[in-house]
Amino acid sequence: MALLFANRIYVKISIVRQWHWDDGLTKGAYGRHQWDVRLPNMMNDDFTIPTYIATNVAPATLLFVKLTFFLFYYHIFEPLRWMRWSIYIGATLTCAFYGAVEIASLVLTTRRPGNTWFGQTLSKEQVKAATLSLPLAAAGLAIDVVLLVMPLVAVMGMQLPIKRKIGVLSIFMFGIL
Repeated sequence: MALLFANRIYVKISIVRQWHWDDGLTKGAYGRHQWDVRLPNMMNDDFTIPTYIATNVAPATLLFVKLTFFLFYYHIFEPLRWMRWSIYIGATLTCAFYGAVEIASLVLTTRRPGNTWFGQTLSKEQVKAATLSLPLAAAGLAIDVVLLVMPLVAVMGMQLPIKRKIGVLSIFMFGIL
């Protein structure tokens, strides 16, 4: 972590020679790891509210990232009918799943009247919300595998010289990293 921070400082001082608003996020409360935060600070609204926001922004972020890939594949492989239908079905299922998870997460984690933000983190609803993490991870992995395999199958069916086909496949396989 210190090496990455030092690299950022070096680039800002020696190469870019300019500071931006996001440089303020590398220090202070937003630059700490969760294991460095003391228990009394975790009970404070300064910690629980950003945690609530991050928890509820994550499904929407994952949705838009995966939809970006579906749209990208649509533009590349639009002439292939089976690929278009695969993209329609995949994007629809992705929207339905992440939309449902987002709604459930908001319903379960939003603070109830008469409860503090920290009190909400200890509630029964929060425990139910935590059970969403396993299906979210499993479905996310399944969608990622589909997003990896779809272009590979499409490229394998193309009439390209073997060297070019290997090159195109390697570009899509780069997504594994």
